[in-house]
Amino acid sequence: MRIKNSESTRNRTELITKMRTDTDIVSQSTTTLVGHVDVLEVALAEAFREYRYRVEDILEEHTEVMEEAQQAHEMELARLRAENAQLRDRLGMKSETELPQAAMYDATAEAQKKKATSNGSM
Repeated sequence: MRIKNSESTRNRTELITKMRTDTDIVSQSTTTLVGHVDVLEVALAEAFREYRYRVEDILEEHTEVMEEAQQAHEMELARLRAENAQLRDRLGMKSETELPQAAMYDATAEAQKKKATSNGSM
């Protein structure tokens, strides 16, 4: 029985030692895995930050270009309106502000004439 007890004690000791070794390996690999995850997380955050800065720079440049194009368009429009006003003055035509009202009046007058002719022919 003593032999069996000493063997069983030795087996337990070996088993406990093996379990501790396995636990240490798992603990080390877990620590290593956590370390790798932390490194990846930092690298990913840095990549996102860099990407965001590049996108913001590109968007800012695009906005500036669009504002310059808008200003150029407004300048061209103002120049064309001024030229149009000069030509209207030379030709003795109505001003731009009177035109929409005159066009609306002419359109309603034409509609009334068409209505009257269609009613008269019946």
